[in-house]
This record gives sequence, structure tokens and C-alpha cells, in this order.
Amino acid sequence: MAWTMRNDVTALVATLDAERDALLAGAHERLSRLAERKERLLKAVARSSGPARAQSIEAEVLPRLIRNRALLLAAGAGVRAAMEALADSEEGTDLHTYHADGARRAADAPSARLERRA
Repeated sequence: MAWTMRNDVTALVATLDAERDALLAGAHERLSRLAERKERLLKAVARSSGPARAQSIEAEVLPRLIRNRALLLAAGAGVRAAMEALADSEEGTDLHTYHADGARRAADAPSARLERRA
């Protein structure tokens, strides 16, 4: 049983690292498959017992779970910001940009008037 638990923890660590890589690469299409695998492995690790399990989880799994949670929250915030920006552009809201000094400034909206040149 110890070997199986160790194998499950190793597979979970690899899955969490793959999830991190997918988040950093913006490969959101891989997250669903990784979430299913992660859930299955978390259940398997939770079923195993003993002090070795607790030490492995605390040392190897927990830091990765915390790291990936922060990345998932940041990715979600980025998606929400992108959706808001798209909604603003569809509504004709002014475009905002960030200049070299870091200040946010409204960019002039393009004129709806058509210029004709001879």
C-alpha cells in the first residue's frame, strides 16, 4: 500500500506541475483534463493512511496546490478583465492604455466620420 500511495503522490505532483505549466502557457484547454486527473489522484491519496502520507502531502503536494490556486485565481481575473474590455469595446466605451510612466490614460476614440480624399 505504501508503494501505491507513493506512486499516487508522485503522479499528483506531476499533475500539479503540468497544471502550472498549462496556466503559465495560457493553455486553458488542457486544464479540464488535468482537473479530472487531479481530482482522481487527490481522492486516491486521501484514501491512503499513515504518517508518511501526511509528510508527503505537506512537503510535496500542499505547496503546489497553494501555488496553483493563486495561478488559477489570477487566470480567472485575467479572463474577467478581458471580457470586460471586450464588452467595453462593443459598447463604444473609450479605450484606455498604459503609458511608459505607468499611468492609465484614455485614448481618443477613432472618428466615425469618413474622410474622402481626391
